[in-house]
Amino acid sequence: MKITEDRMKHCLEVANKMKHFASSRCEKYDNANEMFVLGFLHDVGYEFSDKQEDHAQNGGEILKEQRYKYWKEVYYHGYPQNEYISKELALLNYADMTTGPRGENMSVDERIKDIKIRYGENSYQALAAKELADSLRQVGFY
Repeated sequence: MKITEDRMKHCLEVANKMKHFASSRCEKYDNANEMFVLGFLHDVGYEFSDKQEDHAQNGGEILKEQRYKYWKEVYYHGYPQNEYISKELALLNYADMTTGPRGENMSVDERIKDIKIRYGENSYQALAAKELADSLRQVGFY
C-alpha cells in the first residue's frame, strides 16, 4: 500500500483536531504541538504494509525504531484493546474516528457508517470501529 493524497488529507485533519483539542485542554496534554505530530504520523504504516489491517502495528514498529515518544499510540490506534491505554491514544482514536478518509469532519456514527459502506457491514474494520466507538463512549470522549 502507499500513502495516498486522500490519506494525507486525513492525517492532516487528524493532526489539526488533536492540536486543537490538546490546546483547549492544556491541563491534560503537555504539548499540543506533539499531539499534532502524533496525529500526522498515525497512519505512516500504510507506506510499509501490504494489508490495511497491518498499518498500525507496522507504523508503530517503524516509529519505535526511530525512538519516537508516542510509538505505542500509533501501534495500538484504531483497535479496541486493553493491552495499552493512554490519554494520547484515546485522543488519537477520537480524532481518527471523527475524520473521514479524505479529511472530512464527521461524527463517530457517520464514520462507522462510512466504514461499513467501504468495507462491508460485518467486516473486521466495521466491527473494530463499532467496538472502538463504544469504548470511547464509555470513557466519556463523546
